[in-house]
Order: sequence, then C-alpha cells, then structure tokens
Amino acid sequence: MDVLHRELLLDGVEVTAAVRPGSLSKANTLFADKAFMPEGLSSKLEVVGVDPESEFELSKAMDKSQSVVCALGASESEPFNVKGPYQVDGKLSQKLVLAAKETPSVKHFVLVTALGTGKFGWPASALNLFWGILSWKRKTEKALIDSGIPYTILRPGGMEKPGDDFEQTHNVRVASKDTLFGGVVSRLQVAKLAAAAVVAPDSSTNKVMEVVAEDLAPKKTYTELVDNARDDQPDETWKNKLSPDQYYVLRMGGTEPSFTSPLNKEKREGVFVCAGCGQELYDSSTKYNSGTGWPSFFAPVSEEAVRVVREGGLFPRREVRCSNCDGHLGHVFPDGPKPTGLRYCMNGVAMGFEPKEDMAEKETA
Repeated sequence: MDVLHRELLLDGVEVTAAVRPGSLSKANTLFADKAFMPEGLSSKLEVVGVDPESEFELSKAMDKSQSVVCALGASESEPFNVKGPYQVDGKLSQKLVLAAKETPSVKHFVLVTALGTGKFGWPASALNLFWGILSWKRKTEKALIDSGIPYTILRPGGMEKPGDDFEQTHNVRVASKDTLFGGVVSRLQVAKLAAAAVVAPDSSTNKVMEVVAEDLAPKKTYTELVDNARDDQPDETWKNKLSPDQYYVLRMGGTEPSFTSPLNKEKREGVFVCAGCGQELYDSSTKYNSGTGWPSFFAPVSEEAVRVVREGGLFPRREVRCSNCDGHLGHVFPDGPKPTGLRYCMNGVAMGFEPKEDMAEKETA
C-alpha cells in the first residue's frame, strides 16, 4: 500500500519505507512522481531495500522507529500460488512482528489483515479457499497480540474495486471485532485510518477495528473514528457476560424465534435497553404491536442510540445495531406506523427493560 506512506507523510510522520531490494527502483520512481507525492513530502521519506526473510535486516530498518505498519498480503493475481498466504500473510508478517518485538524503539504495531479473519464458518470460510489465507492472517494477529507490543489491528472489507473517489460517496464505518459480515472500502480510506492510528497511539492501541465504507454511515474524521473505536474485548468476556441466546443474537447476528420474547407483552412505561451494554434504545411510548412476533418500535430514543447498516445479499435489508457495543439488535423496515413510517423489528433477547418507577428510584438514590 504505497498510498499509506503518502498519507503518513501528509500527517507529518517521518517514514522509512521498507521494500524488497528488487522493488527499490520502482518505489523510488513512484515516490518521485509529483502526481502521486506532493512536492516537499519526500524529504521526510527514506526508502530502503530489505530482505523480508532476514530478521536482522528488518530490525535494522525499523531501528529508531516508534511505530511499525504491516500491510502485507498474498497477491490475488497469483491464485494458484499455493504457498502465497502461508509465506506472506503468515511467515513474513510474523517475522516482522518478531523483529519489532526485539527492537527497543518500537512502541506500537499496526497490522492490516482482512474482514472475516476472526470468523469461522460461512461466509468467511469462502476466503480460506485461497489456500487458507484467513487462517494465516488469524495466526499473525494472535502472534502480535501475544507479543506484548501495543497493537492496532485493522480488518478492512474488500479493497479490490473501490477507487480513491469512493470516499466522496461512502463514509468509513468502524466496528468492533467479529461483528461485520461483509462490505467494501477503498485502499485510500484504509491508509488514512492506519495513518490516524499511528499519529494517535494513545487512543488507538489494543483495538481491533473492522472497517468498511457505506453510503449511510455518518461522516467522521479519521481521528474521530480511531478515538471512538472500542478497546479490544475478548470474545470470552462476551460469552461469560451474556446468556447463550443473547450471545447468538448480539455477537453472532442471529435471530430469535418469533413470539418467544416476554417483551412482546411488556406494556409498562419505561425504556428498553441493550442487553449487552445497557445503553438506552427505545422508549415504551414508541412500542406498538406489529403482529410479527418480535418487539417493534417506530423510533429509537435518539438517532445516536442505534446504528443502521445496509446489508448485501439477494434480498438486502437494513440491520440495526447498538451504537455503543455494536451488538446486533434486529432490522428496520419501511412499513411502520406514523409519524416515522418505520418498523424497528427487534430481537427481545437482545434487550432488557427498565420500568419508569425503577428509573425514578435510581435518580433519587
């Protein structure tokens, strides 16, 4: 990702670009191209040829560097290279982690992997048909986390098709690990996010960010996206905190059977909250009987309470997630009552209910 070096330089970072010796001439030509690199930026750039198999050369190249960014990935133009993912996404990437661990100056490591790296089963498993690429990326993520180096892991969606102009119509959305099931984002957007993580290590470390770009996502600066990303919470924490049914819906995107939630019959005044984090989601005054068998509402307590995501697939829908913990709540449909005309169809198991009288007691306590 040569564009990454440029974005780091634009953010005022002094950069050492490590490239294979055979690519040194090509890299120097690119970075000297004023159409690619604004004039004056190259004064803060050093391009060095490094054998990625040599931990000594890697350590030497990153000597005195405070941050290391690894965006290595097996070439998709070589789909029949059986050893590609093992060699690049596994072995070479892990050598870079090991070299960074042995370099005293390195205090932060940014690793770019891919959406689906932390998932098993379909549809993520489809990518593993490319010689186990997600498995090798997953092992490198684990090696980085186990190394003890403060880390930031970026898992972007597909970057093959979106061009640099993609950010004019699609804003970046950052979600916590193992929550997104698909999406695309441009290389430029990922480069800008990685640069923002390098510039602000205090707010970006120990975070795993899944990254896509969507036309419905709110526009935020890359610094805001990094700042607002949640710290990496181990999956075991969620499993210990939630019931199996809650975990299935909130963290795996499942759906509870219709007509099974006690919240369908809840008629008291109060607020429906996220079962994962306690964030207020819906006021009881917006609840109505949709006849679908799931608790339904015509509006959330505020626009900031939930996040709406456009799903892909043969029959695209709009998914609703908690804006705080990014837990899956349900979907929203355009067949609701006035005044919004919307039906927020929620999984009852993904929510809790706080009666008005209990809320009043908390306020006076």
